[in-house]
Amino acid sequence: MRLVFDAFELTPHSAKSKGIYSYALQLCGAMAAQLRPGETMDVVCHGENVADFRALGLPSTVHLHENASRMPGRVRRLWWSQFGAALWARGRGADAVYLSPKGFTPGLGRRLTGLRTVCVIHDLIPLWYLRHHPSHFGRLEGWLVKAGLMHSVQAADAIIAISGATAAALREAGAPAQRVSVVYNGVPPLPAPASQHDDYIMALASGLPHKNLSGVLQAYAAYRRQCGAAALPLKLVGVSGEFDAGVAALGTVSAETLSGLYAHARAFLFLSRIEGFGFPPLEALRAGAPVVCSDIPAHRELCAGLATLVPVDDAAAAARALCEITAVPEPASVRGERARAMADRVAHDLSWARCATGVLDVVRRVAQSGGRVAAQECGS
Repeated sequence: MRLVFDAFELTPHSAKSKGIYSYALQLCGAMAAQLRPGETMDVVCHGENVADFRALGLPSTVHLHENASRMPGRVRRLWWSQFGAALWARGRGADAVYLSPKGFTPGLGRRLTGLRTVCVIHDLIPLWYLRHHPSHFGRLEGWLVKAGLMHSVQAADAIIAISGATAAALREAGAPAQRVSVVYNGVPPLPAPASQHDDYIMALASGLPHKNLSGVLQAYAAYRRQCGAAALPLKLVGVSGEFDAGVAALGTVSAETLSGLYAHARAFLFLSRIEGFGFPPLEALRAGAPVVCSDIPAHRELCAGLATLVPVDDAAAAARALCEITAVPEPASVRGERARAMADRVAHDLSWARCATGVLDVVRRVAQSGGRVAAQECGS
């Protein structure tokens, strides 16, 4: 089997694709460690990301190809997505299987070459934006995003969904259910936490509508009204600016600071409207923090039994949960038990090794069958 791993359009410098970039990097390294004799992997990169892939210490069965000196521009990315990726991958050999870690498979070029494709789809958030916030994309960009995503949904020989929530959304959008396999992300470890010396609630949001900054602020304001003088301040990560009393907006923080904020928070609040996976609540739980998060499919699935779920638009319910959690300092033993429970879940279900095993299983079945394959759940 010859696997083509497409990292040509990925960059660590874009907020929009930073999560997918991290996913691709972690997955590539974990897959490389599990290649069998006779299997090879070609990773197509560019000058701004090739060093990161090289730093993985990949074995000789993995070949890095720097196809451009820098991140390709819009025109070249469009060419690549329609024709270039398929032609390049097909040039690796008739047995090549193309893997897209970013949610899009080659367009017209796939049809012309007969290339076998596997597509990882993280979420259908772009379609949510087109329904609820159509002005988020320009008209042409919105059409291209929707057309590209729906083409991948319909045309890929196999689709990997990173959660059952994403798989359900894919089926609702018209993806053939028999071609959708669920393979969970890995959850990477956080660095040693930086010290925090005060009592606070932590929240994470952004200016993107689906991250629901307004809902976080409304929930915190309701919490202050309910708890009065006993209310703790809010440390808000991901946004900058001046907000209401009690809110300290920290903007972007280092990984060490983020780890410390999780580890010492009396509670963590995350009220996103839609997620394919949702790393922040899992990271907070792994650090032992009590979590209050929105009751959406991804959180129900992945935080099951470990977090308090509240309706996404019910500020009063979120406030009540925060008041209950912060009323009395939580014993260190309880936080430790929560952290151990999450660590155990990561080790068994959410490790990068397990993710790589699941993805490789799908790729191998496509290679062996010569085309479309039936789904499997969670890499099993």
